[in-house]
Amino acid sequence: MLNRLLLLLALVLGVTTHTGVFAAPVPATGTVSRVLVTGNVRIEEPTLLAAIGLRAGGEISPAAVKRDLKAVYATGYFDDITVDLVETADGVLVTFHVVEKPAIQSVELKGNKKIDETDIREVLDVRAFTVLNDSEVRDNIVAIRELYLEKGYYLANVVPIIAPVGNDQVTLTFDITENKKVIVQRVEIT
Repeated sequence: MLNRLLLLLALVLGVTTHTGVFAAPVPATGTVSRVLVTGNVRIEEPTLLAAIGLRAGGEISPAAVKRDLKAVYATGYFDDITVDLVETADGVLVTFHVVEKPAIQSVELKGNKKIDETDIREVLDVRAFTVLNDSEVRDNIVAIRELYLEKGYYLANVVPIIAPVGNDQVTLTFDITENKKVIVQRVEIT
């Protein structure tokens, strides 16, 4: 019980080593001995390492850790990212612990009556069996709205619905409200 309480306190304070035992906080300065990534399942390690600027033999700083944390998060593939710094005989071991967003099991369309589903799917680039990425979802909403604008449906609205289906997967549904087609009846120039 006491060990669990100490471990919980250590996790809250963020001063654990990889063994879960209390340790003094490692200063974010010195030489990087190694950069590791843990927790990635679908996203390959080279993809993550490409976003991380820290390299073995390079200098570490709080600004560099913050920059790399933001860069990994900016990929859009992760719900949570933490960085552990562990002092070793060779320098500082930097470990990025990531929690991936779920995979998309299927992409569905709902509410489209005026524009054919195949036409909408032609403008979509989000696919099933990829990792859910918020910026890609937003880009696809814009693409659907632009398609509706081209067809004269200026009041069309698109809302993404993300529904968990288990096994760390979701169904992504684009719920489309088409509204009425806007028709210009007359133009007056005065």
